[in-house]
Amino acid sequence: VSFPEANIEDEEKKEQQILQDLVKEIAKAKKQIISLQDELDKMSEDCFQQQEEVIQLLSEVVDLQRQVRSETVENEDLQESLHASKESQAVLLKERDELRERHSKLSSAFQEAQEQNKKLCRTCLPSAKRWKYTMNTLYLNPASLASELETSLNRDSEGLLWTTWFQSVA
Repeated sequence: VSFPEANIEDEEKKEQQILQDLVKEIAKAKKQIISLQDELDKMSEDCFQQQEEVIQLLSEVVDLQRQVRSETVENEDLQESLHASKESQAVLLKERDELRERHSKLSSAFQEAQEQNKKLCRTCLPSAKRWKYTMNTLYLNPASLASELETSLNRDSEGLLWTTWFQSVA
């Protein structure tokens, strides 16, 4: 075999080897492309699902923001109502304290007036039936006609005439 023919055979073997290596590389690349395509498809599907989740979450965020705004407004209204209630309570407590103080003063004045009235009745009308004034007698009606008649007519020493008359009227 001559030198150029041997060289050609070697060259053909090298080319054959290069072609086989290229076919192997292409097959390997094709497998990688298929694998990458599958991975890309899976990632695209995951991305689509994530987009749907993001859209759903954004919708929930919008709803929650709307709810927060609504509850913030309601909270502000309640805060204003609470503040107004506290102010009203403070005013009412002040009025109550003033009324208690006034009641105390009036009760003292009433007690003094009762004492003076008792003294006056003892000195001016010693034989008249005395009305016993106490705090509980405020709810009785000492000014009733029967009470006045009984008080004024009981001056009779025995009281029989008037007692009989009252029993017949009653």
